[in-house]
Amino acid sequence: MSDTDTQRRWLFYVTDWNDERFYVDADGHQGSYEDLPMEFVGTDNEAIREGDRRADLWEVKQDAMAASVTRESRGRVEVGG
Repeated sequence: MSDTDTQRRWLFYVTDWNDERFYVDADGHQGSYEDLPMEFVGTDNEAIREGDRRADLWEVKQDAMAASVTRESRGRVEVGG
């Protein structure tokens, strides 16, 4: 399995133009990763697309513009065998 096929657990955060960082869930809500169901499981390429999607939703909900979106890997997902 190549690195591009490796499934990982991901968290995403957006950074606004004041350098404030906000973790973002699948519905574009911001909050603490302890309080919201934030995790996404997928490949690196899927995580890039998911991060962009979450940032777009966050921008609409916050009526703001994200300066950046960052994905954090929380480790590989073990595939049963």
